[in-house]
Amino acid sequence: MAAGEPPQPDDDNDNRPQRQRATLAASCQAIGALLAIATVILARLNLLSTQQTVALGVPAVLLIVGGVIAASTIDTRTAEQLGFRTGLHVGMLLRRLRSLFRR
Repeated sequence: MAAGEPPQPDDDNDNRPQRQRATLAASCQAIGALLAIATVILARLNLLSTQQTVALGVPAVLLIVGGVIAASTIDTRTAEQLGFRTGLHVGMLLRRLRSLFRR
């Protein structure tokens, strides 16, 4: 009763393109958010005309939406790992901010 060869462990190298895609999606979202914040600040200070504000706002929205779409197509395992790591980093940052303002 030969069952054949034992199953081989999954290679971590197969996960690399998905990780790169997740990193690219996060980068697009971050750059889009920074561009949107800069657009809002400059428009609020009346340093941009309406046409210039729209010209800066459209790429910001496209970057954010494109990043969200790219991030939503990542497999479940990679998304859980990245979400857990992001939660750890945000928690650490919030803990530092709280301790800074308590002093």
